[in-house]
Amino acid sequence: MTRYVTLTEAMAVVDRNSWHVRDLGLLDSVCQRPRARMYDVELYEGLDLKAATIMDSANRLHPLHDGNKRLSLILVHVFYALNGRRLVGDQIEMADFVIEVADTHLPLEKMSEWLDAHTRERRG
Repeated sequence: MTRYVTLTEAMAVVDRNSWHVRDLGLLDSVCQRPRARMYDVELYEGLDLKAATIMDSANRLHPLHDGNKRLSLILVHVFYALNGRRLVGDQIEMADFVIEVADTHLPLEKMSEWLDAHTRERRG
């Protein structure tokens, strides 16, 4: 069963980083989008596509005054951790990817492919 990032968990990330929420409803939307269903069918199948929706939503909706790109990456880390996975790669590569997502509005499928190539099972 998939675990999702809750608004409470997202707010803990915001508070830990001393960021300020611009719109709590938008932050909640970032958390809710991966679990979206239509006619009882998941709109986003698989962990990587769900993670892509988190990153996409945080970068498009701008729920914070500042730090939305960083928030998107941290929430993806949290989402994968909740589901027994972890992002791998160096920080520069990850930062470059998040900037590309934010600047070009990369399609979810492309984001999902990148995330799939950069995740592994968590150990211990």
